[in-house]
Amino acid sequence: MKSPLFIATIFFLLVVFGCSPINEPVKQISSDTKEIIDDCKCTGKCYGTVVEEGCLIQSAKEPRHCLEFDSLFLSHGIYGGDDDYFNEPEQDACFKTVITKLNSSEFCSQFPGNYSDYCFYSVGIKNLKEDECRNIEYRYESNCYLFIVDRKTSFNISKCYELNDEDSITCHAYHASRINDSAICLKLESKAEKLKCYSRMHENFGDDFCSGIGPNYNRICYYNWFKLAKLDKGILDEEYCEYEKRNPWDNYSCHISLAMYNKGINKCKSIGDRIYQGTDYLYECLFLVALKDDSINFNICDEFGLDYSSCYEGVIYRKANASLCKKLPTMDKKELCVFLIATDQYKLYGKKDMFLCPLTGTRFNQCLELTYNEFDPVHQTFEACQVRGGIPGQKCFLNLALSTQNISMCELTHPNWKEECINKINHVLEAK
Repeated sequence: MKSPLFIATIFFLLVVFGCSPINEPVKQISSDTKEIIDDCKCTGKCYGTVVEEGCLIQSAKEPRHCLEFDSLFLSHGIYGGDDDYFNEPEQDACFKTVITKLNSSEFCSQFPGNYSDYCFYSVGIKNLKEDECRNIEYRYESNCYLFIVDRKTSFNISKCYELNDEDSITCHAYHASRINDSAICLKLESKAEKLKCYSRMHENFGDDFCSGIGPNYNRICYYNWFKLAKLDKGILDEEYCEYEKRNPWDNYSCHISLAMYNKGINKCKSIGDRIYQGTDYLYECLFLVALKDDSINFNICDEFGLDYSSCYEGVIYRKANASLCKKLPTMDKKELCVFLIATDQYKLYGKKDMFLCPLTGTRFNQCLELTYNEFDPVHQTFEACQVRGGIPGQKCFLNLALSTQNISMCELTHPNWKEECINKINHVLEAK
């Protein structure tokens, strides 16, 4: 009878040299797999470990290696625990690790089950090659196409038609965004699909197209988006805004921008509930459409009445005619109207007009601060100095007196500067 020590020794040798410790048939393992196993055998303080699991997973280069590691004895159980083998969880980690290393699909068909599809997907998105994603499970195929189309300008648009309806719309939208051509959305069949595509293009750009229209008015994000993306006015209508209801402001902004883009002031009526968080959106819509549409005049605004004087304001600011401000119903609105034109608050004219400031009432000083420039030749005149007034006006007269060598104008400067002004001009005159 063999001693217990002999039996334990034989058991240990079988484990170390890769043989099964129980009566199982010996599996055929290729030579390179054996090399990996040998390299991964524990040689230090092993505490029961025979072959290091992490080493096997990181060393595998092909799916064949992971398959040949199957059921490999890894370590003895300690403190009464079970022995550890290379089973399904380890094989899963091994397959996924090998896939992350692959740069081509050469080995993808050798993976079992879904790992093969995942391999084609992984290689496809890594190399941005949509053809790698053909004929695989739909979730991998669609995700692959959508990942690539969002990053590759030369994407084959025909791949979008292999996807289901919603994914196909997203695919078209991503391609349109990537090549900056909204006409891609028009390749879809129905109007609803085309409008959804426009909306998803907008999502892909985020708020890049938001801009401030002017003081006291909220941002109108969609108008710039419609213009820069060159959306087709033939299909762009209120139905589009149904896809932009992420919050009430988005929906109001969409309707206002749509009325501006299509130059249809009557479309402002489609906004519905006009008040949201203290803002009257019909009032704002009328103003912005009148501001942008040259065809809107006072006669059209009369339909809405003075309760919606914003329509008149839009016409006045567009025409840059301060004399028309008298059309507005209150003195404050009239003065504000002149102020906004004088300071070019809506950035429509490319210039400011300080000579309108006397008509701005309580906003006079603010108007001058925003419009007067002492270095502007237009403001180096007697009239400009008069309008500027105060210490800045006296400094203006000083500069004007010196530049024109006009001693009489020194009388209009600050008393502390008068004598110096006269002496400087006399010195110049005497030197001639």
